[in-house]
Amino acid sequence: MKKNITSKDKELGLDLPITRRDFIGSTLAGTGASLLSMKAPGLMASEGLKPAQAGAGLLGPDWTGPGGTGDYARANGNTHEVVNAAHALRDGQLDQVMKMAEEIEEEFDLIIVGGGFSGFGAGYAFKEEVGDKKKCHILDNHAMFGGEAKHNEFEVNGHRLYGPQGSNSFYVHTDTPYFPEIWHKLKLPTEFEFSELSGTDKDIVLAPDNFGPMMKWPERASTGYFYDTEAGSKWVKDAQKK
Repeated sequence: MKKNITSKDKELGLDLPITRRDFIGSTLAGTGASLLSMKAPGLMASEGLKPAQAGAGLLGPDWTGPGGTGDYARANGNTHEVVNAAHALRDGQLDQVMKMAEEIEEEFDLIIVGGGFSGFGAGYAFKEEVGDKKKCHILDNHAMFGGEAKHNEFEVNGHRLYGPQGSNSFYVHTDTPYFPEIWHKLKLPTEFEFSELSGTDKDIVLAPDNFGPMMKWPERASTGYFYDTEAGSKWVKDAQKK
C-alpha cells in the first residue's frame, strides 16, 4: 500500500528519490535523531516489530565496507544502517518505531544532531552566546565524534595505519591565517616538536594535504604504494615522479 503524500511531505521533499548528495546534505540530520531514538533490532523483534519495518535489511555490511580497529570499526562514514534508516524515514516506516521511543525527563535548550565540524561549531557558538545559562546536547550516531575531521586507525597485516576520515588539509593557525581568533581561544598549538627520524638513511618529505602530492605536486611528499600479490609483496615508491 502506497503512503499518501501530503503537502507537508512535499515541502520536505519526501515524494522525491534520495540521491547520495541529498542524503549526505540534509537527510542525515533527521536520520541521526531517528536512529538515536530507535531500539536495537533484537529488542524490536522481541516486541513483534520486524527490523525490516525500520529500514533494516535493505543494505548489508558489505555496502558499508571495511572499518578500522576498536571504536573506529564503527566510525567509517555513512554505514548501511544510516542509509536504511533514511529510506525508512522517507517511506514512512518509522512511524511505529517512533511511538516506541521512551520519554526522558531531561530538558535541553538546544539539541544538535551530528558531532562533526558543523555540530561542534554550532555548540561552540551557542556556548559563546549564552555561557552556562542554558544546556546544549550534541547527538551523533558514530562511536567517535569529529565527522569528517577525525582520523581513522586501521590494522593491515599486523601494521597499524592512520588516515583521515575525509579532511584533506591541515594548517597551523598562527596570527595570520584563516581562523586565528578561535584557534587561540581553543588553545590549539602553533608550534610542534617532531620526533627524530630513524630506521632509514633517507629523508621523508611530508605534505600538509593528502591529494596534492598524488595529483599535481609529487615533489611535495614522499609517497609509496604497497602491493600484496601472489608473486610477493612489494612497495612502489614515488610512482608519480617515475
